[in-house]
Parts: sequence; C-alpha cells; structure tokens
Amino acid sequence: MVFKGESFVKVGITHDHIVKRIYNYGFGFNKYINCDIDFKKSYVFKTNDSDIEKKVLKQFKKERIGRSESIKLAPIDIELFLKQETILNPKNHYVKKQLFDFLPFDNHDEFKHEFILKINQFVDFESRYLDYLEIKGLKNFYNQNYDDIRSFYN
Repeated sequence: MVFKGESFVKVGITHDHIVKRIYNYGFGFNKYINCDIDFKKSYVFKTNDSDIEKKVLKQFKKERIGRSESIKLAPIDIELFLKQETILNPKNHYVKKQLFDFLPFDNHDEFKHEFILKINQFVDFESRYLDYLEIKGLKNFYNQNYDDIRSFYN
C-alpha cells in the first residue's frame, strides 16, 4: 500500500476479503490508522507464493522501518523484485491489480467515512459492500476478477 504524503510502502499478505482488510485499517488499532491510503497508487498482487511477504521483507531489510512491514522505497522496486522471483521460481506467479479496482474511492478517508458497519454486520461484509457500491453508483468500477490482468509470465 502507498500512503499519501508518506515516503514508504506497506507490504502485507492477506487471506481475507481485500476490502475488509483495508476497512480494518481505518477502524482498527494500528499505526496506519491515521494514514490516507492512495487507492490509485497501491497494488494487490495475487500469488501462489505463501512466503512472499517474508521474501520481500528479507530482500529489502536495509530499507525497512524498524521491525514493521513498512519499507522506504518505491512500489516499482517491489514489482521488479517479483518479476525476478518468477524467473528464479517459475512455478510461482504474481498478478498485479490496482487497489482502486477493489475500492473505487478517491481516498481512504472518503471510504472510511462513507462505509461504516456495526460489528454484527461483518459476517456479510462483502454483500453489504456490494450493495453500498450499487447505491452509490460505483459498482461498475468494482472488479476483483484477476482473469483480465496480465501476469508476469509475459
């Protein structure tokens, strides 16, 4: 993730619904709660490599900020590293998608002030989110399908 006005990227792995994970950054108790995520400059990489976060953090150890997942470098550096990983480990694949495809908002603040759930609504998070996008006229921008995205095999 890229944050507006910050000079670092946040690397992370999730097995959760991506929008739900980002939602938790806005309301959870973590050090990124006051950071405004730039949805247009942030990317999601779908992969079959379960160790990718560890590999990235190890590769950019000198650029890490403390022991966090924050790294002082440009997102392109991570993408180049992932391209190198596909050459070294051809069985692994990485598919890039803009975070904006999941969250069609101008910024994180807009999203977290517009879409607010009560704790008991988290079970149907995804369906409530899709209903919300439909009401706001944003559903046609939402695309979590990776099939139309080129992988690094090319």
